[in-house]
Amino acid sequence: MQRIVIVGPSGSGKSTLGKTLSDKLDIPVTHLDSLFFKAGWVEIEKKELVEKVTHLISTNEKWIIEGNYSSTFPIRLQHCDQVIFLDYPRSLYLFRAIKRSFKYYGRTRPDMAEGCFERFDFSFFKYVWNFPKRRKNLLAILNEHSKDKNNIVILKNTKELNQYLDTIN
Repeated sequence: MQRIVIVGPSGSGKSTLGKTLSDKLDIPVTHLDSLFFKAGWVEIEKKELVEKVTHLISTNEKWIIEGNYSSTFPIRLQHCDQVIFLDYPRSLYLFRAIKRSFKYYGRTRPDMAEGCFERFDFSFFKYVWNFPKRRKNLLAILNEHSKDKNNIVILKNTKELNQYLDTIN
């Protein structure tokens, strides 16, 4: 396992899992949020994000890329060895997203682009709350674009995550 994609709702722990796997497997992790945003939460064009991800994949033998960004799914899913979907209960990831906003309020999170200061944003929390409406589409994309459907790992809770991590050398 040398090329890993991590997806799931905001607050599910994608960045934390990416860092954990990076440390455990000695593979660099890329947080898509840090590629997509410029200082002040300015978004780049989706085409530019796809170009950045394509370059990253084509110039690195090993990588972990965490984040959703559907425009990058085809390239990432065609080249990864494993997809990990953190399919946690809404109450858990919403709580974590709110907690994260308080923890990093006014500062830049380690997984974000410099100058993207954490804020308490109700429209973001609404987006997080509505993830279940996008879940079915995410699963369809994973199944459509993954080169090997058997390498999609769906984890439903932190107990399953810990069991999964115990299997990784």
